[in-house]
Amino acid sequence: MLELANLSPEYHRERVFPMLATSVRSNLACLFLLVIAIASAKALSPQQVTANNEVPITTPSAEARKLFLQGREARENWHLPEALDAWRAASHKDPKFALAFVYVSFYTPDPKEELSARTSAKRLAPSASPGEQLLIQWFTGAKEGEFISAISAMNDLLAKYPDDKWLLFQAGRWLILQRRWDKGIDLLQRALVIDPDYTAALNQVGYAYASFTWQFDKAYAVMEHYSKIKPQEPNPLDSWGEILREGGEFEKSLEQYRKALQLDPHFYSAQLGLADTYAVMGQEERARKEYEKAIQQATNQRDQVSYMNQFALTYVREAKYDLADQAYMKSAERARQLGLFDMQADAHRFMAMYQPGIDKALVHLDEAAKILHENHSIAAENAQLSLSRVLYIRTWKATKANKIDVASIAVEGLGKIANHSGSNLVRQNYHGAAGMLAIAQGKYLDAIAHLEEEDRFTHLISMEQLALAYEKNGDREPANDLKAALKRANFSNMEQALVTMPLRKTN
Repeated sequence: MLELANLSPEYHRERVFPMLATSVRSNLACLFLLVIAIASAKALSPQQVTANNEVPITTPSAEARKLFLQGREARENWHLPEALDAWRAASHKDPKFALAFVYVSFYTPDPKEELSARTSAKRLAPSASPGEQLLIQWFTGAKEGEFISAISAMNDLLAKYPDDKWLLFQAGRWLILQRRWDKGIDLLQRALVIDPDYTAALNQVGYAYASFTWQFDKAYAVMEHYSKIKPQEPNPLDSWGEILREGGEFEKSLEQYRKALQLDPHFYSAQLGLADTYAVMGQEERARKEYEKAIQQATNQRDQVSYMNQFALTYVREAKYDLADQAYMKSAERARQLGLFDMQADAHRFMAMYQPGIDKALVHLDEAAKILHENHSIAAENAQLSLSRVLYIRTWKATKANKIDVASIAVEGLGKIANHSGSNLVRQNYHGAAGMLAIAQGKYLDAIAHLEEEDRFTHLISMEQLALAYEKNGDREPANDLKAALKRANFSNMEQALVTMPLRKTN
């Protein structure tokens, strides 16, 4: 369960943000099974592990190795607290275990722990194997906003270990979160060739069928298969519930979430899913009650703040903006107290989005930018992405208010960030903003060229703006197609509340 504003995607649900595209190329039914040997609890040498064509696990401690692998298995079933506990324990068993530290850094929601673990992983990297060094370069480079070097290291690692299913899954998921869809899905499918019952890849591919291509029947079939492989795990049911909500099957979605909670009453993701589904259904009071339970159940502080934001969003859906302001300010203050400054900035960005007047919106956006500039503890990846989103919304609000000078300055600043960052997400935010500015300037072909660079459904705002650009250019058919697709969007986020819901009220 994630909303696009949450900036550390590795600690969120498996869901990806939908776009319309060509169908996924392979059929899961034709995948064949290759048995993968599970690493022994005994400490193996890097050479022995390399012989199995998997990334080495360099540690002399058998117990540390065992804990590390337990963490990977827990993560595959979305038991992230247990996974983190296992990786932390592994690093305590072997304080020189670079791989354990880098996994903690990549998945922890705590910015202080992230920085400390990332620093340890980089310090210990020279004593690790060449494969592990590449993985550390990839993970740490991504967090530090060095996307070009991170992608280069990832590609070298994939070339070195092309049959490591965990690596293929990890790389495929990361690329999808960066909206590099074709390559990400290809890697996930390669993992499923190695092991057709590999649950981590199945889960992600199920989301891809639903989100990347809107092939919901295929997505449901994948999730049904996943749930049969892991009948005692709540995550397959939770994922199935989310995909059912995306497909508009709300009652069936609620049923899957309830089944997941029956298996594990503390599986907080399913509790959030219940709340999100009620919210999208328009049952905001019921949704608030379920969000309150999710907030209480949250196992980490970042999730807690995220759930508080979802609670506040229910008031936006009801157009009770004063109550929404109060709820978001409470979330912002909680984030500030916890040192989650990127999330504090997010709350102000959210408040800017629904303000009816431009002046109050700009005050919140200025505050969000100030928070991001003043707090250097924010990981570079998060800071770059969060600031790009602030400038994206600044452009949107300014063009709606016909303040072209304000929008132009925002787009110029966003362009500088995009040129510096190798992040595909930042690049897409730039194209979305540049497209909106071009519409305001009457340059409709330029607007279309920019807006078509952004994946559809990454931003519903950009999708609506692209439909407008098509209309202005006389392209009625694609404009109507986009509007029809927008009306079917069932995401539990701010843009769905501000774009899809009003559009559904029109003819």
